[in-house]
Amino acid sequence: MKFSSKEQSDKHKKETHKGESFICEICGKVFVHRASHFSHVRSHLPPQYACDSCDYRTCHKHDLIKHLRIHTGVKLYQCEHCTASYHTSSNLSCHIRRCHAHERRHACHLCDRTFYDRTKLNRHIDTHNDIKR
Repeated sequence: MKFSSKEQSDKHKKETHKGESFICEICGKVFVHRASHFSHVRSHLPPQYACDSCDYRTCHKHDLIKHLRIHTGVKLYQCEHCTASYHTSSNLSCHIRRCHAHERRHACHLCDRTFYDRTKLNRHIDTHNDIKR
């Protein structure tokens, strides 16, 4: 469908596709947005973009472009609070949440501890279950 404005498109999505989700038929991962689902499904295809400097391979051209910054040393994303800079915007966002906003978005459901990232939370939950990694 085509819409004359983004507002009309958004309204249509809310009214017609409310609560709709998209599931990957290969791994079962669930997505709220069709575009995210489409992009994810491509990740199951054989990689067609390869780095000339290492063995990194991907099926998304934009991922290779981001990866190449590691080899060139280009860090496009500068923290506005300090001198830190990063190869990707997601790394900068994590830095700001952790170092400047002190956000701990991941809470343990078994005690009152909170963590900056899900990986640390999962390791913590393992301690409640006497799991040693």
